[in-house]
Amino acid sequence: MHRMLFCTLLLACNGSGGDDTQNGGDDDDDAGCSVTEANDLDDLTSELAGIDHECEDQPYYMPDIPTATTWYIGELIIDDCGDVSGTEIAYLYPNPKWVELDGYECVVTWNITGSLRDPFNTGDYGLDLEANVDGFNSTCPEDVNGNTFYSGFEFLELDYDVVQDGQGGISVLFVGGQRAGEEMATGQDNPNHVTYRTSTPQCALF
Repeated sequence: MHRMLFCTLLLACNGSGGDDTQNGGDDDDDAGCSVTEANDLDDLTSELAGIDHECEDQPYYMPDIPTATTWYIGELIIDDCGDVSGTEIAYLYPNPKWVELDGYECVVTWNITGSLRDPFNTGDYGLDLEANVDGFNSTCPEDVNGNTFYSGFEFLELDYDVVQDGQGGISVLFVGGQRAGEEMATGQDNPNHVTYRTSTPQCALF
């Protein structure tokens, strides 16, 4: 399986650190760093219905090339000390050509840890994160050389700025590189939870 490198949601960026202004990063450890707000946010996987093969509708799509439409969804928990944990999951939907070559619908899961910070460029808060691939909960096939969709992306440092719309909705922005400040994903948040889905699909070529 030959892979073309492409820009994914999981961009390797240097975290800028910074003080936590969202949930009181200086809380005493005796407070227990609890999660007090209910996780009542929408399940964004339901939004993938109907857009799961969107790359196949793009003008540059070539049906003879094995391709997967890839969407990323993040689900994060933020405790009252500003510590972050959760997952980012890539959902891959194969075109008919990749199916012919034994491709199938699959997921890649990264476990997320990190902390809140001040926004680096713009926004209401930032997320300074590390991502480690979870091979047990990743289902995508290997190629004949033992490479996977996530080969080379097993560990990543992530840096996002988050803009709140005042009604529970958020935009997640790129921080580094040429796309700094551009919207990467949209979603929802409350004081202890964040969920987001990429705004446009990534089209992986195999």
